[in-house]
Amino acid sequence: MTELLSRSHAQLPLSPSVVTTWPTVSSLSRLITAVSYNPYNLGIGIDENTAIILNGNGVLEVFGQGSTTIVDGSEISFNEIAEVSDNEAFSICGVQFHVLRDGLVYNYLERHPIQPTNEFLLPDLG
Repeated sequence: MTELLSRSHAQLPLSPSVVTTWPTVSSLSRLITAVSYNPYNLGIGIDENTAIILNGNGVLEVFGQGSTTIVDGSEISFNEIAEVSDNEAFSICGVQFHVLRDGLVYNYLERHPIQPTNEFLLPDLG
């Protein structure tokens, strides 16, 4: 099954493990907060004039003029959201962010971007 998601599907739940929103200054904070409460969820923010297509094999592909932000909490090493009151600042470490433009692909089951062929990427300096 293939699903198309665009900005017109505001707050459409994709599955129990995907949270969606649309990037603004406050929506990134909301994505991080949502993923903090359940680190095994993915947070996905989709810009205006942008869509993503999800297929049943775990592939998410970005289309359009903007970008898609993916917030992955599966490697969180420190998270104190359960210890603070609503609207109180909290700390979280180990969150992964991916920002993908038109044509780029992300494996949402294995949680990693798929490197485009013949594209220059910075080498791992670690």
